[in-house]
Amino acid sequence: MTIDTQTRPPAETTPTRRERRRSVRRVTAIIAVPLILMILAAFGIVLRAVVTHHRALQVDAPPLALTPMATAAAPSSGGSSGSTQVSGGPVVDPNWLQQTSAMTGISARALEGYGKAQLQIAAMKPSCRLGWNTLAGIGWIESGHGTSRGSVLLPDGRTSKSILGPALDGTKGTRAIEATVADHAATGDPDWDHAAGPMQFIGGTWARWGIDGNQDGIVDRNSIDDAALAAAMYLCAGGRDLSTGEGWSDAIHSYNHSNKYVLAVNKRANRYALDAMS
Repeated sequence: MTIDTQTRPPAETTPTRRERRRSVRRVTAIIAVPLILMILAAFGIVLRAVVTHHRALQVDAPPLALTPMATAAAPSSGGSSGSTQVSGGPVVDPNWLQQTSAMTGISARALEGYGKAQLQIAAMKPSCRLGWNTLAGIGWIESGHGTSRGSVLLPDGRTSKSILGPALDGTKGTRAIEATVADHAATGDPDWDHAAGPMQFIGGTWARWGIDGNQDGIVDRNSIDDAALAAAMYLCAGGRDLSTGEGWSDAIHSYNHSNKYVLAVNKRANRYALDAMS
């Protein structure tokens, strides 16, 4: 008789219920951990996006602050041709106005308002260091330098037509701001306030910051001289130094709480600076 000496394999054992549970837990953990990490990563991205959206953007450096040439007195009627300046306040050199207007495409009358405002704010708040090209960047975005809605700047600096923003009635993303008596008189709307003028001031802001920039005895937000100086006062409030990236960014963000707006003004102001130096 032949004896089979080959060892037979041990009989398979059936996993217990406890072992099956442990196996399921291990598989679940293997699947769940990467899934949880992916969820946390996605949440972190969303959270950073939300925080970034609400945080005021800071540009690395402000635009170059260019100083317009000034003359001690208004040119006489027989002086430089093309001068449109009104009496009162510092007088911007007419030759500089003509040359810079030709290089930047900004009308000489609008440029006069921005240049005059820079000279005035430099005397009033020398630590602010605001450049006319920043005011021009804002003026372009807000009203095309006083040319929106078919308007032009008249020789006295006022707009030929009212430049009104939409009614601030709480719709289409606007704040609801009811019109005051002064707002009604300025915009013709008895119910709601509007941003108005070449620098688009709303009534409440104008009531606080409005100023007679050309010293004609009238404080008018439809005047480029008054509106530009008021904007300069507003931007320089709180002791801001607009020669720093943080100070400049904070100032523009206070004018319009939008990071896209800050970037747009920065881009336009830098363009005007480069054009003026070319």
